[in-house]
Amino acid sequence: MKFLTSADAERAFYQAFETGDADAMMSVWAKQDDIICIHPQGARLVGRANIEASWREILQAGMGVRVESTELRTFTDQALAVHVLYENIWVPGENTPRPPIFATNAYRYSKLGWHLLLHHASPVPYGEQQQTKSAIFH
Repeated sequence: MKFLTSADAERAFYQAFETGDADAMMSVWAKQDDIICIHPQGARLVGRANIEASWREILQAGMGVRVESTELRTFTDQALAVHVLYENIWVPGENTPRPPIFATNAYRYSKLGWHLLLHHASPVPYGEQQQTKSAIFH
């Protein structure tokens, strides 16, 4: 799929996450094998095969989560975009989101459009979690 902006690619990434669609998820990732994904407290995954296997395992659970991104900061030039944000993950049946996650998503532009090179997610420290939760509910 060709994404016209890094924001389009990011929307598709989180939509695939929410719908549990591994094929849609992998359409967001660049076709090169030098891509990297680091899940919260997880190992550094390098290459399409490793990243795809990981996302298929995560998404097969089909939790039906909702991901709300907040405090998005973007740094973009003609060929590279970096998005830094909080991921607030809501699980069905729970009244509040899970503890927030820091996420950095890096996208590269090519003739094929904008695609994901790096997704790095890590837990937010406890003190900052409280501030972030407060911001979500106001």
